[in-house]
Amino acid sequence: MLNIYIAPSAHAADGPNLINNPSFETVTAPGQPSNWLVGFWPAELDASFDVVEGVGGAGTNAARTTITNYGTQGDAKWYFTDVPVEPETYYVFRNQYKSDATTRVFVRYNMGGEPGSEVFQHLPIAQALPANDWTNLSAEFLTPVGVVSATIFHILESNGYLTVDDYFLGTKDNPAVFENGVVTLSFDDGWQSVYTNALPILNEKGYKSTQFIITDVIQNERVGEYMTTAELQQLYGTGHDIAAHTRDHSSLTLPQLNEAEMKNQVSGSRYDLLTRLGFKPVDTFAYTYGDYNETAKTAVKDAGFLGARTIDEGFNELTTDPYALRSYSILKGGTTELGAEVPATTIESVRNAIDNAIANKAWLIFTLHQVDDNPANIYGATPEFFQQMVDYLAEKQATVRTMSETISLLPGTAAKDTVAPVIASMADIFVPAQSAEGSVVTFTSPTVSDTNDTGLSAFCMTDTGLVSGSTFPMGNTQMTCNAMDSSGNLATPVSFAINVTDPLAPVVTLSTTTSPTKLQEITFTFS
Repeated sequence: MLNIYIAPSAHAADGPNLINNPSFETVTAPGQPSNWLVGFWPAELDASFDVVEGVGGAGTNAARTTITNYGTQGDAKWYFTDVPVEPETYYVFRNQYKSDATTRVFVRYNMGGEPGSEVFQHLPIAQALPANDWTNLSAEFLTPVGVVSATIFHILESNGYLTVDDYFLGTKDNPAVFENGVVTLSFDDGWQSVYTNALPILNEKGYKSTQFIITDVIQNERVGEYMTTAELQQLYGTGHDIAAHTRDHSSLTLPQLNEAEMKNQVSGSRYDLLTRLGFKPVDTFAYTYGDYNETAKTAVKDAGFLGARTIDEGFNELTTDPYALRSYSILKGGTTELGAEVPATTIESVRNAIDNAIANKAWLIFTLHQVDDNPANIYGATPEFFQQMVDYLAEKQATVRTMSETISLLPGTAAKDTVAPVIASMADIFVPAQSAEGSVVTFTSPTVSDTNDTGLSAFCMTDTGLVSGSTFPMGNTQMTCNAMDSSGNLATPVSFAINVTDPLAPVVTLSTTTSPTKLQEITFTFS
């Protein structure tokens, strides 16, 4: 999932607006703004398009898309006619929107060709969350080598409506670039095939990677499928970067994931790598499935991470949000379990991305998963393809760095220190039982102070995985809280007890009554 970036509506430093009739005010026919087109697929999609009241109120225009009876695939959108763009140039896109659905934004590149036979590339650049009121959206992108023109698709791909207005597309003046282009090779999950097939290729060139690890599968030693602890320690000992990817690969945007459970996934995975597996500093994170929102970003920052990688496609500048770093996914291509077709990454697109990063002094992060010849593993690369990637990096003498090495170059990154954070003490909690199973107990984690990092938070859980919001059994349950700063310094754990008590005395109920005339036994029951 991609993410929205909210920005002011006016940016005087950007170049002139390339879009003709950007606010839909010029209408050549009823419901048809000049310079604007509509598109949808598949042909049977129940989509409608109309011109409605705009941002400025009565007398101004906006464009609305509506979908009813959405099936399993497709989208609908308004889009402006292509405008010429320069290759290897940073551009800024902005608009305002209202919608009752989550929507996405793509830039469509025209890479040339005869009319009717043009070659198009589609790049996702933003996601917009539902908004009842007019909301600003902004995204930046770096155009590829060979591009001729471009347009923007702000698409609706579910039942609902999307209303858009006030479009802007222009060059970004004075982008904040790195001293040199940087390339990072990142791998998600900790697959065994990376150790077996990718590591020898990396070692041949002396390149170091970043491994985003699901800590539960490593600690459970799922040998043959995922790397072992010993193999990860070998990677770590030779300069590879070990980073976090949650404990069990849960999405951080699931509605049922409460704050305590999110801390368990985010802070817990970092804690596992720092303490149970012995890696340090573990300062970057990768969002599972690419799913993230502001709540997830806050959880990552509060856990002491310096940054996080998404699967939003694009390059990174010095001013890119460190908790929403863009990347390029490497895919074998194929059909997913849900029947969706995933296109394969071409080596030409990889080479173009590397050339772009070098020419424009940008940070390019590649995201890979398995490296094997199994066609069923569509989210990854074959060893042959990965060899071609690495060979081209060497041919171009590209600077290859890990996530940790590069994140430290971003402005505002906290300086490293050796002082551990401090967790405030926590009083024991006493609650009455709600049932024979115990009681649901919700509490606020203790505060954390640190000399270098602000906003750190503690994550608290029991040895059996209970967190705030869980059902605690009768009796005394020990809860332990941990915290880490961005340098990997661990706080002294703080413990407290959660006591679930039964406040009700037992009730005796006689099942019969009798008037004995002599000493005899009386049978009764009680509860």
